[in-house]
Amino acid sequence: MAESSETTPLISNGHAESGGRQRQASGALHMARAALEDVGERTLKLAKSMHELVSYRPTHAASTGHKTKLKVEPKVWFANERTWISYLNNSILLGTLAITLFNTANKDDTVARGFSYVYAIISLGVLVYGFGLYQWRITLIRRKDADHFVSLVGPVLISVVLFSAVLVNFIVRVQQIRKDRNPQ
Repeated sequence: MAESSETTPLISNGHAESGGRQRQASGALHMARAALEDVGERTLKLAKSMHELVSYRPTHAASTGHKTKLKVEPKVWFANERTWISYLNNSILLGTLAITLFNTANKDDTVARGFSYVYAIISLGVLVYGFGLYQWRITLIRRKDADHFVSLVGPVLISVVLFSAVLVNFIVRVQQIRKDRNPQ
């Protein structure tokens, strides 16, 4: 320890110190670039693996050019029923919201009553979509097709429609409150 402190000058001129800072900044910049490249590579690998997962086709089905019969495990049947029960649960919750909103609204409150109808329609839409998805998947399972079971559009569409309905409901209520406060 004593030897290293003897070779290090206690007082340095500004040139050596600024060069050290530049080397440190350059090193930090190099490390940041390397970290960004590593994150980029990992993100690309993750995107490729997700693409492979979503677009999975069994190799024997792709090589022969026709759909093949697959062995269907019981967990596939249960997963389909579990998905149907999840859509049914969401539909019942939305229907409960619609009925509650309808029953608690005054007879003069057309906004609340109107949005209760909107939520009821969304609830029926979720119910019909979930049942259709269940029937489509059950048909694929019974035929033992090696086809996609993933539905990407439906859940996103349901989320967007429900979010839009809640947002419009909020905006209409805020405008109504402002109108009631400032009658002009």
